[in-house]
Amino acid sequence: MADLGIRIKDLDGHTVAEIEGDVDLYNVGKLKKTLFDVIDKGAKSLVVDMKNVSYMDSSGIGALVASQKRVKANSGKFALINVSED
Repeated sequence: MADLGIRIKDLDGHTVAEIEGDVDLYNVGKLKKTLFDVIDKGAKSLVVDMKNVSYMDSSGIGALVASQKRVKANSGKFALINVSED
């Protein structure tokens, strides 16, 4: 099992969250807290880069959906990039 790493950076007016490792029930709280913190600090365009996600269970998908809803509630935009077919 790979540890969860999250790197936040700004890129041309977008906030990019680069996720690395496994996202599961044991560490999904870290992902949700990080994304919610970014949104609550005013991110209007949140892009989640999943290129280095090796595994994600349903709790991770739930965290992404909750983050998307939170961004939309603040009139922002949300996008996922580099999502694997799995």
